[in-house]
Amino acid sequence: MKYYFLEEAIRTSDTGTQHPQILQMDTLHDYDDDNGVYAFARISLPQNNPSLKYLLLDKDAKLTDLLSTAMLRLRGFLINTKLKHILQSFSLPTHKFYSAYVKDDAGKVHDYFWLQMLMDYEMACIDFSKSEFVIEGSNDIILLNSYQDFVSQRETLKPRRIKLRNTSFNETFKSQSLDIFKIPILSMSWIISERLMDELIKRKISGIQILEAEAEIV
Repeated sequence: MKYYFLEEAIRTSDTGTQHPQILQMDTLHDYDDDNGVYAFARISLPQNNPSLKYLLLDKDAKLTDLLSTAMLRLRGFLINTKLKHILQSFSLPTHKFYSAYVKDDAGKVHDYFWLQMLMDYEMACIDFSKSEFVIEGSNDIILLNSYQDFVSQRETLKPRRIKLRNTSFNETFKSQSLDIFKIPILSMSWIISERLMDELIKRKISGIQILEAEAEIV
């Protein structure tokens, strides 16, 4: 299966000149509340439906199927109903949809959803013996056969970091046939399958850009 990187579109004719499109919450939102927006910064799925009322669309930004936001970035996407229905028909990692409310510059409120996805597979998805690792800033290849090898070499090489250049997934991960996932050691972008990419393009989803993965992912 071929994979691609899914990223937020930046300052396009669809999104407008402001990036991210949403910079802040309504002035009445309590950021420090346990039930506030920063509840989504945790590595688990919030169970108490934190408040996402209201996310303010910048005056120089436009509504798109996927909205970029300053507060919610690493663990998911802010999406509309159209994109939600598409993603629900594909294989996602452990996830949950939360109601969100976007207020535009005219004061009109639009229904959106925050899709929070967990990376609970992370390094466990990699077949170390078949993947290619290098030292950051060089082409020096490191041979690793297990996660334990990775941890040991990571400590030895500090402050230099180990980067994943070519990725091979193990059979356990392949059997899940996920259409979207993230491997931070490879890229901070979400990785999507070719079939999901094709559907996003076919349905003309706005607010996204799709890039071909530079590294080999198999």
